[in-house]
Amino acid sequence: MNKFIKKKTLLLHLYDIFDDYVKSYFEVACIKGCASCCTQNVTLTTLEAFLILEDLRQTGQPHVLSRLEMSSPALFRPRYTINDLALACFNRQEPPGEEPGSELGSCPLLENDLCPVYESRPFACRSFLSLEPCQLSGQADVPSHLISVITACQQVIEHLDTGGWFGNLTDLLFLLAHEDNSARYALDEALSVLDLPGTKPLPGFLIPPHDTVFVQPFLARLFDSDLGGVSFYSKLNDLRRLPAGLNTGFRSAEDK
Repeated sequence: MNKFIKKKTLLLHLYDIFDDYVKSYFEVACIKGCASCCTQNVTLTTLEAFLILEDLRQTGQPHVLSRLEMSSPALFRPRYTINDLALACFNRQEPPGEEPGSELGSCPLLENDLCPVYESRPFACRSFLSLEPCQLSGQADVPSHLISVITACQQVIEHLDTGGWFGNLTDLLFLLAHEDNSARYALDEALSVLDLPGTKPLPGFLIPPHDTVFVQPFLARLFDSDLGGVSFYSKLNDLRRLPAGLNTGFRSAEDK
């Protein structure tokens, strides 16, 4: 099994664990056709973008990519990743300033408020949820501890794709839509990309201390979960070495 298949297997397993966790503990108000949070400023890793492209090709929908050209030129383009932010916090450093980009514009992939890649949607879309309908208020209702679980998942996903890239959905789909880039990424070869932050290894979890009581059980559930007789933690650690002791405890946002 090559490295890309291993990464894909772990990512899809994390998706399943998170989806099951949300269904088990929360009554989500989101329903089919609700696209209030489906903006053009979704961010993701190269691994997640590759899975979307794979889905479009397998389902005979490559034409969907043509709609990306309708995106606003003022896209949000992150200057750092979540693991960059975590490391800066642990080192008591200020991360680079972000330029917010346009707040206007729906996700260019949408078709009549439905997502053509719903099954392969990136984690950012899976975690855009609300416990109350947000169409009227314009704000999602998400408890703090669920945000911390989401952050932990984002950090694990970035760690899994260490050596890749992090950016706007439109930019990364355009990047990987070129067959040469797509083939090179699948073979775990480096891509030369300008103006996008590279994905980084996990330095520790960026979790407020008051949320650790909620996040630790989730991480135990994820890390101890079984993939063919081997734990998720072992497979992830074999693929991308994790910080020592991360399976028994973790560094929080206020640790020195």
